[in-house]
Amino acid sequence: MPFSTSSFHAPSALAAGVAGTAALLGFQKLLPRLAALEIALDWRVYGRLAPVPALERPLRWGGPFVTGALFGLGYAALWARGLGRPTIGSAAAFGAAHGLATTGLRVLLPRDADLPPPPVWVVGEALDHALYAVVTGAVYRALTA
Repeated sequence: MPFSTSSFHAPSALAAGVAGTAALLGFQKLLPRLAALEIALDWRVYGRLAPVPALERPLRWGGPFVTGALFGLGYAALWARGLGRPTIGSAAAFGAAHGLATTGLRVLLPRDADLPPPPVWVVGEALDHALYAVVTGAVYRALTA
């Protein structure tokens, strides 16, 4: 059954966003082994946002999945309105744009010595968020078929 732009299913969108986040975090963890390139791991960034040390670990692990699920909702809402589709090409374009926007926000955060320079973020964030969007789109499409 082809994807219908009039359909929107929030639980599927949330699940798809979580699956996309798992792919994104796995890619971030694997990338240094494949290309000797390390990007700003999302769990490090979320941990730095903790107002108190006791919240650092929950934010490191929960933060990316919460925002990933919410972005899954956002992507699915846009797709349901006919803005793009949950296909590889369209989702990759959404994700790359999302990654570039994320890069802009990351530059505003305090800089740690263990994070790469901003030009590396541009490539890494565009790649990992494109992967996030492709996986999110595939899972959403599968769950709503």
